[in-house]
Amino acid sequence: MREELLAVAERLVATRGIGGTSLRDVQVESGQRNKSVVQYYFGSRDGLVRAVVEARMGPINHRRLVLLAGLGPEPSVRALVEAFVAPLAEQTVLAPRSFWARFLLQASFDPSFRRLVRESLSAASFRAVWVALAARLGQLPEPARQHRVERMVEFVLVALASAEEARDEGRLALGEAPGFVADLVAMCCGLLEAPSGWETSGWAATGLGPSGDRALTGTARRRTGDVPNRPASGEDHDEEEATSSGEHPGVGRAALAGGGRPGARGAPGPAHRAAPGRGDRRRRAVHEERGQRHHHRHR
Repeated sequence: MREELLAVAERLVATRGIGGTSLRDVQVESGQRNKSVVQYYFGSRDGLVRAVVEARMGPINHRRLVLLAGLGPEPSVRALVEAFVAPLAEQTVLAPRSFWARFLLQASFDPSFRRLVRESLSAASFRAVWVALAARLGQLPEPARQHRVERMVEFVLVALASAEEARDEGRLALGEAPGFVADLVAMCCGLLEAPSGWETSGWAATGLGPSGDRALTGTARRRTGDVPNRPASGEDHDEEEATSSGEHPGVGRAALAGGGRPGARGAPGPAHRAAPGRGDRRRRAVHEERGQRHHHRHR
């Protein structure tokens, strides 16, 4: 009965999410009349989710250790990736029916169970893959190695969950699954072995742009007046037109954020007065036209 409850819980969490699955749902879907049966075995929903993770990851980790033991003293990146992916694929997309990849993905993005999933993925078999991959990726700086492996794990989980769904919906035939897994391994190798941009784009880690300036979002640029950016709408459009026509790029609210005071951030200095924008000229023309109309009415 316990295994049946675990299987039902795995399916419901995979298809409904953890928040959409209750102990009552598991009891009803399993056909049990005793309303306390799930609580009797697992205590709570948290205990139920933990039990599913432990029950499924145990055999997967054991299988991975067996694969690692069969590798030589200096395995290739591809062999290590296969040792990571194959045990998961065998229990998911390569099986006639499964919900494990979707369950694992749901749990990994739930704040209450994220740590549990990370712990399960940090078992002895995964640590062995991580150490061996780090040795094979010596051409990458240390932060990049960790980043690449973490992104690979996330990519594999999402890909297997999507493939499970595609298989159940008839978009991925069971005979096509081995090719899918082989291609997944190849993509992971590409992710891990691609040339690093860490050295050439080290500014990304420090928040500095290539020129040494602090990188800002488009909104921040417009607010500070540091870099002219495409305005969203309204009068800011005149600022862009003034910039494109060769006038001072700081015209408008962004440039006058310092109140026009010399030396204020974004404000034109005394030796660099901004020419009026087209919006200013338009407003003055409208004002003069209204004045002329008022003058003619009172003549």
